[in-house]
Amino acid sequence: MKWLFYVIVFVYLFYRAVYGLKESNSLYVEPITYEEDLKYLPVGTRKTIACKVLNRNQKVEWLNNHGNVVKHENTNRVFSQTKHLMNSGRIVTEQVLTFTHAVVEDSGVYTCRTDKTSQEVELCVIDASDFVNTPKEIAVNQGRSYTLSCEARGQPEPRIVWNRNGEDIKDDGDDSSKYRLMEKYNRQGFESLLTITSLEADDHGIYTCTAIQENSKLSDCSLSKSWNITLIVNHAPVFLDGNDIELVYAKENQSVDLVCSASAFPKSSYRWFHYEDDHTLFEYSQKQIIDSPDTGEATLSIVADKSNYDRRFLCRATNELGNNSKTFTIVQMEKPDKPSEVNLVQSSDTELVLNISWFDIHFPIDGIEAQYMVVSGTNLKRKTPREAEWKRGKQSELVKVDDGEENIYSLQDLEEETEYWIRVRTKNDIGYSPWSSPISASTTKSDTTLLIVTMETVTESETETDEEKLDEETKDNNEGEVSSHNFEGTFYGLFFIGGIFVLGFICVFVMRMV
Repeated sequence: MKWLFYVIVFVYLFYRAVYGLKESNSLYVEPITYEEDLKYLPVGTRKTIACKVLNRNQKVEWLNNHGNVVKHENTNRVFSQTKHLMNSGRIVTEQVLTFTHAVVEDSGVYTCRTDKTSQEVELCVIDASDFVNTPKEIAVNQGRSYTLSCEARGQPEPRIVWNRNGEDIKDDGDDSSKYRLMEKYNRQGFESLLTITSLEADDHGIYTCTAIQENSKLSDCSLSKSWNITLIVNHAPVFLDGNDIELVYAKENQSVDLVCSASAFPKSSYRWFHYEDDHTLFEYSQKQIIDSPDTGEATLSIVADKSNYDRRFLCRATNELGNNSKTFTIVQMEKPDKPSEVNLVQSSDTELVLNISWFDIHFPIDGIEAQYMVVSGTNLKRKTPREAEWKRGKQSELVKVDDGEENIYSLQDLEEETEYWIRVRTKNDIGYSPWSSPISASTTKSDTTLLIVTMETVTESETETDEEKLDEETKDNNEGEVSSHNFEGTFYGLFFIGGIFVLGFICVFVMRMV
């Protein structure tokens, strides 16, 4: 019978050498997910983390965030538990790490390990900040200094930053600084104090304090919560565009609206007047005034005619803290002024960018129009084209260029590498200004070579990216096929060895019978 035993051992060793039959030592830790789109685990929550091992005989254990082995004692707040599950026809060992009541100190890196491999997972536990004793709205009189308090309680200990209108508020440390910051701790939690000195009307607005919680062990374990405090500065009426006389342009017999709007708290009440002479005011009835409480405006409608042109109208805004006045004057609208100078700023293959200026702008401008024509043989030798030649030119509305400069405009849809004569004029509701003095300017040649090179570069880059993706997919598929073949080889190998044992047992039984 020894020869039969030797045959079985030989077959087993041969199979291991050919198919690599061995128990898999790989493990898999399920990724941690949090509820309600959170990126952290709230304090007091129950959480389980599963670690699976394909070899049921492989020893597996959890190490906590301090590197100690988690015990299998379900009476502990944190414990480990072993389970055996059936997966694809084979038994899988699952080691489950359980937090019955998570605390902030549980945050950190946990390790699931066997004697040959290990895998880490990060757990983030946060006691989210609560804002306590923090007001939502404060009203303070102008001229005073006031301290806003923002108090947050949570773990990890929050730090607080202040901002207004998207800009961080900082303490320059200077005695003349507008803002002063101070921090302190009390029984409720962490408190930040923002002192605003000498309150003005411009200090009115929303101040945001943000509590930032960060875990020193995990870079991705953080939380930010914000609280808005509306600061109302009680102040006398202030006109945001200043107290200079406002000119209102109007055509003959046109109805115009004189809009009076002052920033004030409490809100202003308005009265309208016009000057009969330099010292005498005539007050309009409140029935003639359109009051808009929602917007804080009062509008007086006037029909512009010869009796009202150059007359001064006065709006007086009043609240319990004071009053302020603003003067309006109706001016008869006329055609706009002729541009004094036109200069070329930049040129491309289809566009010319122009800088247009005036000696003085007396009347509103609604748009700028350009007239242009190609410099050809008929006007090539002259300094400027004749007026009759301009009739053959084209006209186009100039486009305002938003580059921070007020008088930069663009003439578009031109032919490349072409020289043009150009002149411009302005327009409003009354009509057009005279044409400016003409200038000559040329478009450039389009750089098609650069475009082709760029397209070729992009194509090559996309091809390389696609090839890399294909290689990765092929690699993943090959690894999947190898894993599948290994599993099938293992299964059939075990089946083959079992058959050998059965056959050996039958042979021994037959020999004994004989």
